[in-house]
Amino acid sequence: MKKFTEKVWETVKKVVIDFALTFFSVFDWRNDGFSCAEKNENKALYRWLLFAAIVSGAFLRIFIFYREPQLGRDAIYYLNMSEIWSKNSFAYLLEYKRGFYIPPVMLGFIQFFIRLGCSPLTAGVILNLLAGTLMIPIFYLIGKYLFDSRKAGATAAFLASFNPVLVDYSANIMRENFMLLFMALALLFIILGFRKKDICFTLGGFFTAWAFMSRYEALEILPLMLLTFAFFAICRIFPWKKLFIDGIWFLAGIIIGVVFIMLIFGVPIEFLTEPFYAKIDGTLL
Repeated sequence: MKKFTEKVWETVKKVVIDFALTFFSVFDWRNDGFSCAEKNENKALYRWLLFAAIVSGAFLRIFIFYREPQLGRDAIYYLNMSEIWSKNSFAYLLEYKRGFYIPPVMLGFIQFFIRLGCSPLTAGVILNLLAGTLMIPIFYLIGKYLFDSRKAGATAAFLASFNPVLVDYSANIMRENFMLLFMALALLFIILGFRKKDICFTLGGFFTAWAFMSRYEALEILPLMLLTFAFFAICRIFPWKKLFIDGIWFLAGIIIGVVFIMLIFGVPIEFLTEPFYAKIDGTLL
């Protein structure tokens, strides 16, 4: 009962923190209401706010890790596989671990740092802390371009900086951290595709590929994109021809992203096909 109460209390704290930060950040006390965009935004002020969000977010993540270092079963498995990869190749890893299906991005980065001389643990910790910190300026840009407001960008940056879940992910060795980083990049370029240039959808697709090659759950972006395009077409927010072309750019970016990942990490084509065939004949372990 005590553990259940503690878990409920932790969940409530996370929700309250998120709600309080969101409410306080977007509520304009001077005008007694909610607002985002300002006519004459102080660029220097918001640059300093972004800097403060990045520094405070990085410090918090490092502090949480050193205060309560966590190395779960999955993290140990990831580090072990990365070390094997660093001494051989990804193709060897597939042979060594029959039915190996974990996407290569996080392990690929870790094994690269191991080759540079880092220990597996150091490489895993540094990369996860870095991925978590990089999300802060990306969230700033998402808020800025989505609402055409640096104020909204600063709000998003501080939310990313202090969000308990993102902080917890960054203080652990987890594939979710990389998936969220690349999903944030994909969202940024999708927004830029709608607001700026259609070619940005290619980069949106490119980083979508990096997201689901970090963790397969990121494939959920595809039906969400389809629903978004359908909504915009039905409501006549954008012409359907433009949306069709944007969809082609997006899919092309995904293909380019997958090919690029396979080339730089040396991932054989069998990785994309063998696990599915193994499921069919019942040999997947």
